[in-house]
Amino acid sequence: MYPETRRGRPGDAAAIARIERASFPDPWPPDVFEECLEPWSGISTWIAADAGRIVGYVCAAIPSPGVLHVANLCVTRSARRMGVGRLLLETAEDWGAASGCRACFLEVRCTNRAAVGLYIGKGYTPCGHLPGYYGPRRHGLRLVRSLEAGNPEKAALAGALAGRLGAAPPVGIVLGSGLSWVADLFGEGESISWEDLPGMSGDALPGHPGRIVTSPCGRFVFLLGRRHHYQGFSGNGITMLPESLADLGVSTWILTSSAGAVSPSLAVGDAVVFRDHVNLSGCVPDVRSRIPSPLYSMPLRRIAAEAAGRTGARVSEGLFACVSGPAYETVAELDLLRRMGVDAVSMSTAPEALALAARGCDVLGLAFVTNTCGPGEEVTHQAVLDAQGIIRSSLGPFLGALLGGAAAHALR
Repeated sequence: MYPETRRGRPGDAAAIARIERASFPDPWPPDVFEECLEPWSGISTWIAADAGRIVGYVCAAIPSPGVLHVANLCVTRSARRMGVGRLLLETAEDWGAASGCRACFLEVRCTNRAAVGLYIGKGYTPCGHLPGYYGPRRHGLRLVRSLEAGNPEKAALAGALAGRLGAAPPVGIVLGSGLSWVADLFGEGESISWEDLPGMSGDALPGHPGRIVTSPCGRFVFLLGRRHHYQGFSGNGITMLPESLADLGVSTWILTSSAGAVSPSLAVGDAVVFRDHVNLSGCVPDVRSRIPSPLYSMPLRRIAAEAAGRTGARVSEGLFACVSGPAYETVAELDLLRRMGVDAVSMSTAPEALALAARGCDVLGLAFVTNTCGPGEEVTHQAVLDAQGIIRSSLGPFLGALLGGAAAHALR
């Protein structure tokens, strides 16, 4: 078995509680899991799913700076001894390490030999006996281990973001070339320059201001700009900032890009919601678990369709292609993309979508058509930026409705 992992959602509480009741004589009540799955709880929960069925979960928190506590980990009986528990434990440990934790502790029943064996095998050391911890004559054992620092640059970035943002907004929006005006629709709360963040200085491009802005309502964090493969960044370098925000609790993402229209049915000012993508960039981030399919969230795609219907915006679903750049597509490349069924193309978005989906986030891809790609047409970066006035007038109301729906989805 090689399950998929994702962040737990409020709707998962019943399935988690069923596994808990079937596994432990003193289970956590369902309302405790309902609280754990709320964004404001301070507890991060991941589930493991096989063929869409939840087969395990882990709940973890950071009760004090630098210390991770794995509060609960359980796997349904039919999926035990297949590596699911180890995968969930490592998922929580990775999150803790990325958040600056250097130690992890947990409790386990003394009689649960399989779990004790898993933890000892992972390097945990007993540090305390807990008489009656699980009830009369049901004793516990506390274990602890050090966590590897991992990527120190990413850990420093996560610490800086946590210090500046405090509670993370539930919805993140990555704004592509020239699209920073979208953040203006919601006002400006906290504003952080990339220059003030560890590992993020000196990366801004024209049309990419290189800032993080939160909305005064507390629901949104906007990334005004992104990194690209053609700048020399690896998949991990491209995704470092959105991944760090996801680790802080930003669970729903809208990834936007300025894109060229490959399909002749599209015009400047249209938008394409990703049904799927073709990643031709050769650039992928490192991920631990298999990424679920569909990659792009069906509920978010429905919210986008409803927002388009209410506002009358020209929005359609289509196939997106990510290419490496830095050159715009040649005539031969465009011909190949058309024969592949691609509707829109840009030099970004796919690596971020892969990394965030692997972390269990809900992801929506959204391409704004800034230029057409017919034979003999000249495309420049300045032309892409110049098209923003058309996009703003045609899609502004749609974006307001979409982000409102995405926030409601994230807080459901």
